[in-house]
Amino acid sequence: FFFGVEFGDAATKGPESLGCITRKNQVFEKSKLRELVGAYAKAIRKEEYMIHKMNLTTVANTEWGIDAGHNVQVTFVWISPSKAWKNAAAAKMGQLDETVTDWSSIKCHGKSWGETYDNFE
Repeated sequence: FFFGVEFGDAATKGPESLGCITRKNQVFEKSKLRELVGAYAKAIRKEEYMIHKMNLTTVANTEWGIDAGHNVQVTFVWISPSKAWKNAAAAKMGQLDETVTDWSSIKCHGKSWGETYDNFE
C-alpha cells in the first residue's frame, strides 16, 4: 500500500472490499517495493522472520499531508509463522486432540485457516 501498488482484484478481494480505501496511501517510490518483496522471499526460503529495514525517501501525498523528499528509515515486519512453526504447532495440537489432523479445515468467520492465511506465504 505504501508503495502505490494495487493488486488487480483489490476492489473485490482486497482491503477495499471491506471498505478500506488504499489507493491514496502511497508514500514511497513504487520501485522500492521490489527490494522489500525480495527480502521477504529470501527470509521465507531461509525459514527466517520477515523483517527488513530500508532507507526510503517519501513521495508527495496530499491525502496524508506528506511532502516529498523526507529521508526515513523504516523497518517492515510481516507477522507470519514459518512453515516449520506451523508444522510443529500442528504436530503438538495433534498430540492434544487426536481427532483433528488437519487444522486448515477449521472454520473461523466462515473461512478455513487455509483460505484465510495461506495466501500470505
